[in-house]
Amino acid sequence: MSQINSECLFFDDMDDETEVNSLLSGFLIDAALVIQASTPTIQKYQRSYMPRDRYGAHDRLVLAYFAKKPFYNAYLFRKRFRMNRSLFTRIVRDLSANCPYFQEGCDAVGKAGISALVKCTSAIRQLAYAAVPDSLDEYLQIGEKTSRDCLMHFCNGVIELYGEEYLRRPTQTDVEKLYAFHENKHGFPGMIGSIDCTK
Repeated sequence: MSQINSECLFFDDMDDETEVNSLLSGFLIDAALVIQASTPTIQKYQRSYMPRDRYGAHDRLVLAYFAKKPFYNAYLFRKRFRMNRSLFTRIVRDLSANCPYFQEGCDAVGKAGISALVKCTSAIRQLAYAAVPDSLDEYLQIGEKTSRDCLMHFCNGVIELYGEEYLRRPTQTDVEKLYAFHENKHGFPGMIGSIDCTK
């Protein structure tokens, strides 16, 4: 009889332990679900990589405007860049020599960066045509943010390099030369303040 009682106690203990384990397991699962539900989910934003033909854009630009025999003549260059070719190449050369942003480097994977010629063309096109930055992607193979950065660095670089000489107030001699130029070109003396006579 005592043996039967001890076996019953053993089975009762076993049932209690199984029940406790089951309850504990359920509690842990519920706790894990509550913790998971209360933790804010942070979705990682993955940048989409768009392969761009940087070398091709540079080469096409050189063939179109800067080769020994460019596809587009000096008139079309001036019309599209709002300055002559020699002035533009001087600006590109000066910015490349003095502004780190316009010096060619390599990115993290060793791929060559965008050339100074393409960066300056992007900035000039935005200034000349009031173009939105992403409108230049097809032709110059340059993204919207990079195009915006090019414009900002271009303006800052030009002000830093040429501001002291070209952004100063004109001297009396400068004014007299401008009056003479405008009178000769337009036939109206004293028109230096007229926007119509700036070209």
